[in-house]
Amino acid sequence: MRWLYVIQQRISITSTECTAILTIGFLLVLGIVVQEVRRQPARFGDEHYAASDQVFMRARPAIAESTLAAGDTSVAGRASSSASSQPSGASASGGLRDGGDAAPGGSGSTQQRTRAPSIAGPVDLNTATAAQLQSLPRIGPKIAERILAYRASNGPFRSPHQLLQVSGIGQKTLENLLPLITVAPPEADTTR
Repeated sequence: MRWLYVIQQRISITSTECTAILTIGFLLVLGIVVQEVRRQPARFGDEHYAASDQVFMRARPAIAESTLAAGDTSVAGRASSSASSQPSGASASGGLRDGGDAAPGGSGSTQQRTRAPSIAGPVDLNTATAAQLQSLPRIGPKIAERILAYRASNGPFRSPHQLLQVSGIGQKTLENLLPLITVAPPEADTTR
C-alpha cells in the first residue's frame, strides 16, 4: 500500500479523491468482468439436458392426473381433451389398454417413450398463453415471456422455425419442440 501513498503524494490528491478514483476503477473492472461472463456461452449444451427432458416428457401425463386429483381445474380441459385425442389403444396416462405392450396406466413401451406425449395436442404458438408455453420441455417462465414478447412485437408466427429468433432457443431445442408445437395461420379479417 506504500506505492498507493507515493502516487497520491506525487499527483497531489486528497485521500477522499484517491478513494473515489479507486472506487470508480473497481466498478469499471467489475463491469467489464460482468460483461465478459454474460458473453460466455452456456456451460451445458442440449445433450446435458436430454436425460431430464426424457424424464419430464414421461412424467407429464402423471403430473396432469395428480393436478386433477388435487382439484386444479385449470388442467381439467387439457386432460379431458387429451383422453379423447389419444389413439384408440392408448389411455390418457400413456399406457396401452386391452392387449397392448404395457400394463394399464403404465408408461408404455420404449418405442412410445421416444414419441413426445402431449396433454392437449400441439401448442399453437400464435394463441398459447405463458402457462401453455411452459408446459413444453425446456421452456421456463423467462423464455415463455420472450416468446410472447416476440409475438407481440413481430405479429403472429408464420413458421415454427421463427422460434430461433427468440433468445434462449437454439436449433436443438427447436428440434425437440417441433413435434409439440404448431402455427395456425392468422385469422383473416371478415368484417368487410
